This record gives sequence, C-alpha cells and structure tokens, in this order.
Amino acid sequence: MLLATIAMMLGCRNSYSDVQIASSATVSQQWTEIRPAQPLSWTKPAEEFSFHIDSPHQRSPQAEIIGPSGEHFVPQVEFVTTNGRTIAADTHGFWGEDMYFYWSKGGPGAEPIQMIRVRSSLPLNISKLVWRGYDAAKVKR
Repeated sequence: MLLATIAMMLGCRNSYSDVQIASSATVSQQWTEIRPAQPLSWTKPAEEFSFHIDSPHQRSPQAEIIGPSGEHFVPQVEFVTTNGRTIAADTHGFWGEDMYFYWSKGGPGAEPIQMIRVRSSLPLNISKLVWRGYDAAKVKR
C-alpha cells in the first residue's frame, strides 16, 4: 500500500516549474518591457515565456493570431540577458489559449534573463505571464 501511494505521488508531481512574471500587460507596436522580480534562469532542458491572450481572437493552423478583422500576426518577443545581450525568440506556438515563445538555442548554462520585451502589430491584452521550465522527455504536450 505504501509503495502504491509513493508511486502515485511521484507520478502526479507537476513536471513544470512556473515563475509568475506579471498578472497582465497590454502589448502594442511599441516594445512592452516585462521585468521579473528576479532574473530568470535556464534550469530545465526547455524554458519558455508564455501568456494567455485576453483580446478577441482566433488561431490559424500556422500558429498565428487572427484578429477581429481577420489580420494574421505573431507578436515579437525578445529576451534581454543580465549581460545586456538581446535574443529574439525564434519559436512559438499555442498551448490551449496560451501562446508560448522560446529561443531554440537556450537551455541550462545560458545567461539569465533580466527582461522580456513584447510587441505586436495589433494591440493585444494578455495575462498570466509565466516563465515555464520543463523536460520535454518527461511531459506530454
């Protein structure tokens, strides 16, 4: 019985490590700077920035946001390291109504992130801004 309980507890652990960065933001054509309380470290094999899209929208099969008037767009995201280096997110996608961005060359040992910048061709209200780490081999997406 004890062994079954331990196995169940280990199997139900959250495989994601989330750091809440901000509760909400408005993104426009100008860069919106999002500064976490502490620099964000690359501690897992995969790290990403994600947010919930609150503005009315749809999604295209190409992982683009479709605005109310039918415009297709993807926000731009940049990571600024503690050494001042700017890294453009080169990959994005959707997980439900949340959009995520990451730099495919990031990972443990990469410089900590002191700021994330976001801009969009159309205004966008977002919430639940999170830095998420995980091991892709241990989670199902």
